[in-house]
Parts: sequence; C-alpha cells; structure tokens
Amino acid sequence: KITLRKNNGPKNPWGQDYGEIYFKSSFIGKTLNVKIYAENRFEPPLPLPNIPTESSDQLEDGSEFFSFVVKRKSTGTRLFDTSQGGLIYSDKFLQIVTKLPSDRMYGWGENVHPTLKHNFTRYTTWAMFARDEWPYSEALDTKNLYGVHPFYMVLEPDGKAHGVFILNSNAQ
Repeated sequence: KITLRKNNGPKNPWGQDYGEIYFKSSFIGKTLNVKIYAENRFEPPLPLPNIPTESSDQLEDGSEFFSFVVKRKSTGTRLFDTSQGGLIYSDKFLQIVTKLPSDRMYGWGENVHPTLKHNFTRYTTWAMFARDEWPYSEALDTKNLYGVHPFYMVLEPDGKAHGVFILNSNAQ
C-alpha cells in the first residue's frame, strides 16, 4: 500500500480532491489488479479474486510524481502508462491519463465513431458518462450516448492484445 498526497497538479473543476489516496496492486494469475482508493469512500460491493500469484507482466512506479507503468515482461511493451500525469481523484470526479501502445483500441463506453476502432488522429477525452442522447452531432466522435462499458481492448503492434476494466462507484 502506497500513500499518495495531493500536489499542485491539475485543478479539479468538480469539487475538492482528496488530500490522501492509496495505491495497492496484486497479480491474480495473468490479471493485474490495481486499486486507487480513498479511505471511507464507497466501493462497489463486487467480490474479486484475492489470491495473489505470479504474473508475466510487471508493474513499475514513477519517481518524483506518482505514476505507474504496466509492462509486458516478454516484449517490454508498455500496456498502461500514466507517466503523462493528470490524475484527479475526488468524490464527484475521477480522471486518469494513460498512453496506449497502439492506436488500435476497441470498446470504452458508447460514443459515435464510424468503425469499431476509435479515432486517435487527435487528442480526445473519452468520457465514461451516459448522456441518454441519440447520435446526432456536428462532431459525432465527441458525444457519449446511452451506455457505459468500462472496458477496452488494445491490439498491440506485435499482434498481442490486452484489456483494461475500470470498476468504480462514480456516476456512469
């Protein structure tokens, strides 16, 4: 368990950030479970496996500012890299920024895009928030629609793939 303290980083437009949050990780088979949480904050009552085992991936933590990188041991591919910063953690808003190993990302919420693959030709925020809005917009790829699916899969350049599931109790 690592204690994280708020720095003078990105400002939260939706209220006060927690002063301290905690980071914990464990490997369960081929699954890495990363938990970022605040004490006494509601957590979804979903039982998860909790018997730690060896994994073929590795977790590295950042230096001066909190960040973590998940790497595939066999290839060194960075599967999840938060070193670009932008972690915001408050009761009403969560933000985590990651750099993906490829632009072949599928899933992640319900928003309009012309193919199953997301368009990464420009920097875009992909929200996990259902708006209950039909797909009509000048900028179709920026609207969230009816549902939220907090899972995405990335096809890596070498043909391997990985998925990320985000479990949280915030509004979706």
